[in-house]
Amino acid sequence: SNTAINGYFFAVTAAGVQTEGLLAGGDDEDRNWDNAWFVTTQMHTDRWTAEIAIPLRILRIKEGQTTWGINFIR
Repeated sequence: SNTAINGYFFAVTAAGVQTEGLLAGGDDEDRNWDNAWFVTTQMHTDRWTAEIAIPLRILRIKEGQTTWGINFIR
């Protein structure tokens, strides 16, 4: 697709399995995008937690850009 990238997704399971991809044109998803990011998960008796580190260099933020959006889904 020649549609410009308009988002990235990062997902992790409670067991720490990660996946990522590029989003374009609303419905197009490219899961072949592969970059290094880091996650640690921890299991508790009543919940699990995740600590995520995504290097900003992989997000292609334009120089001088001062605002950008982020959305977390659980």
